[in-house]
Amino acid sequence: MSAPDTTEVPIAEGEIPSDGIVSLLTELESLRATGALVFEVDGDAWEVSLVAGQIATEQPERDDAEDAVEKLLSLRAGSYRVYQRLPPLLVSSGDASHREGSLAVHVPADLMNYCERAGLSGELIFESSGMRAEILYDGGELSTIRLDGVDDLNDVFAWEDGSFHVDAKAPAATTAEQESDHPEPARVDTEPPLLSVVEVALASIVREREERRPGSRTGPPLPPMPQPMTGDTLPPPKRRERRDATVKVIYLGGAPAARAITDTSTRHVRDDVTAEDALPEATRGRAPTKKTRPEQNAASPQAVQTQAEAVMTADQTIPDEMLHVHKPEDDFSPGKTLLWVIVVLSISLAVLALLAQLPALE
Repeated sequence: MSAPDTTEVPIAEGEIPSDGIVSLLTELESLRATGALVFEVDGDAWEVSLVAGQIATEQPERDDAEDAVEKLLSLRAGSYRVYQRLPPLLVSSGDASHREGSLAVHVPADLMNYCERAGLSGELIFESSGMRAEILYDGGELSTIRLDGVDDLNDVFAWEDGSFHVDAKAPAATTAEQESDHPEPARVDTEPPLLSVVEVALASIVREREERRPGSRTGPPLPPMPQPMTGDTLPPPKRRERRDATVKVIYLGGAPAARAITDTSTRHVRDDVTAEDALPEATRGRAPTKKTRPEQNAASPQAVQTQAEAVMTADQTIPDEMLHVHKPEDDFSPGKTLLWVIVVLSISLAVLALLAQLPALE
């Protein structure tokens, strides 16, 4: 078997421990990489296929008919290298570390599933009509999404034209790229503060990408993934726990629509963050007041002062012309009282005159 392509960069490498490779398999599983573990014996290259960080059931056949897995398990010294290799993807082009194709063929949700099943460490890029979405993965886990020219993350999941690129990279390189390649854009001091980084619930992203699948078509089926090997000589696979339940979404150039931090879903809110949390009730003197404790007397000086402060706050925040204001002086007015007396007397005299014209009863 020939050695791996010299252009490939291992995502992990090291020495085989003296107690054998079994103790190292748990560490390799944490990478969740789909690809190959390569080692050398007497100058001869050996290769064991991996799927999501585990030894795959199906292994490439060697010309000498030797079992590479048994050879690996028997080693007590030597070095190893782990290479990440993308699994096949129908109607796409590329090589073991890069795949690309058209969004007119592949549905965004399917491509994201493809990356997660492969345990991708790298990025999935969507481009459409001058807009760009970069979805970063670490061991198949969605970690960060960067958006350029996109108003709403959920719109990306419905794109039906454009292109996609899948790039496999070492986890360290992916993490460094997140921290340095795309720093938060600077803002002018005179501008109102805008949110350019938000946290979105992972469950919300998974739900939205499935619900926004284009209804007019479906993408090519994803090829089945190889099954991991099980047996008495291998440690049982461990379920990888999600480090957190949110995904960082970065709006490059500043968020066109600011969104609430650590939300369970993406929500449109005002562009500025200087707006009031809630509008007061549109009635004078009914602003929310501090609740008194049950043991506190409502007529105590503290309670009276609290209520007075609430009324003063309402007076200062709501202009009179915006409300129908009932003022104490409106309760009594001499002019209005005289007018009502005249109206009542006029009606009484008219009734008496009408009764006087009626014929007498026999």
